[in-house]
Amino acid sequence: MKTTPSTQVEVQAQPDHLDSLAKGKPLFALAEVIWNAFDADAHEVRVLVKENGLGGVEEITIQDDGHGLPHDEAVIAFGYLGGSWKKKAGRTIGEKRILHGREGKGRFKAFALGNEVNWKTTFQANGSQQEFRILGNRSNLKKFTIETPTALKAGLTGTVVTISQLVEPLGV
Repeated sequence: MKTTPSTQVEVQAQPDHLDSLAKGKPLFALAEVIWNAFDADAHEVRVLVKENGLGGVEEITIQDDGHGLPHDEAVIAFGYLGGSWKKKAGRTIGEKRILHGREGKGRFKAFALGNEVNWKTTFQANGSQQEFRILGNRSNLKKFTIETPTALKAGLTGTVVTISQLVEPLGV
């Protein structure tokens, strides 16, 4: 895989507070990631489960066909806790659906499922399609790596969230 330049953002909150946000029942954590997809005007959301050789869950992937997250908004969205655009907007950008999230903390719920979370998002900007990844690890909830976007020739917008190094047990 080609290495791309990236930006490190540090969340302006204390680690114990972030840790409390990254806990919870796995079912609620999964629901939060799915709600984020619908808040991005997704029409279709898929949850894929990859099993390991012993029949256990190795990885959870949530794919959506929403509008994606523009790169310039990612630094704000992942660098701050609270102050979400959703609180002011009240409704989604395209479909005008009532928004679920409003507090800017839902991304941390994914860490209740696994220690590594990778967001790959594809969005439209200035007439072209671009894609980049955001990487986070439970060992340091204050830091996220936001890669530089790359241009794509064509395709669909949306976000793929991959959660790995799952927390055991995943019981609901």
